[in-house]
Amino acid sequence: MQISKEVDTTRIASDVLIHDGSVIRGEQASIGPGTVIGEQGPVVIDNCQIGKEVHLKGGFFKDSVMLDGVSVEAGAHVREGTLLEEQVKTGAQIGFKQTILMPYVAVGSLINFCDVLMSGGTSKENHSEIGSSFVHFNYTPHQDKATPSLVGDVIHGIFLDQEPIFLGGQGGLVGPRKIAYGTISGAGTILRNDINEPNQLVISHTKPIQRTYDRKGRKHLKAVFEKNVQYISELAALQAWYHHIRSLFVQDVYAAACIEGADRLLNTALHERQRRLNQLLSQSMEHLSASDNQKRYEHALRVNMNDHRCEAFEPPTEIRDYFTDHHVYLQAMHNLPEPLKKTSQAWLRDVAASMRELWDQ
Repeated sequence: MQISKEVDTTRIASDVLIHDGSVIRGEQASIGPGTVIGEQGPVVIDNCQIGKEVHLKGGFFKDSVMLDGVSVEAGAHVREGTLLEEQVKTGAQIGFKQTILMPYVAVGSLINFCDVLMSGGTSKENHSEIGSSFVHFNYTPHQDKATPSLVGDVIHGIFLDQEPIFLGGQGGLVGPRKIAYGTISGAGTILRNDINEPNQLVISHTKPIQRTYDRKGRKHLKAVFEKNVQYISELAALQAWYHHIRSLFVQDVYAAACIEGADRLLNTALHERQRRLNQLLSQSMEHLSASDNQKRYEHALRVNMNDHRCEAFEPPTEIRDYFTDHHVYLQAMHNLPEPLKKTSQAWLRDVAASMRELWDQ
């Protein structure tokens, strides 16, 4: 075991079990009580914030946050911008970057799932799931990554009352996409279109297609632009939730480190998504005419997200009062009265709408 000199060891709980061969580094590294590191193989933790009773069994973890009860099997490659909320569990050999999984999501093995937010499900028994060998295709022939996908969403997914989503093994999702709650994609299915209606079974039987392809064309730019702005707006709502609500559940230095880490992570994720969108728009401008909403995209390139501050969007008093009286986050969410749930969703919609307004002329 190796702990780098910059690590503040007071941020590593006394009962953490770190197996031989593992490395901990980074000034902001924090590991909560009951956590086990490296039980299946060496682990490198680089500037991550880790909650209570987390099992990182083998692999590389950088600039990410893992909340209470997360379990990741060996061979993981978890990079910056990854937020795994309570009780997320994965199989072996997974690749995450700019990946946000909300509570209870279960992930198979041999997964590449970058630039995605996924929610859905109500418990460890009734959870959204990604089947083994599933890929989120997040890189295009135009060499951009303006491809973030919403599998579920934030504004409803936070409340842990939605139908789970099942992405069948040996399948894929071509970003950017929006997938509704209750969607079931059959094994081997590649999702190439949005699924807007809930509770749909999707099974693909794609025949080979050959046709002329214009690399300079931007036929779907408007749809891609809208999906990116929607994704950014959902991230803004999630950041506001962490800043105003999740912060009420901080009871020790390890929980504080996780919430602060998630806040930083979401801020970085917001700017990453804007950077990727601006890259796409910059590449596209010379191929657009006035009829292609050129002025709107020129305006988008001038957007400054610093004009939107999540701390300015205070939640209604009754919401704050409810969560202040609770100490266990998941329990508080499951017991949230319906009227307060609707009030909370309305507040989150307002936060998202205020972010979206930055892109609207």
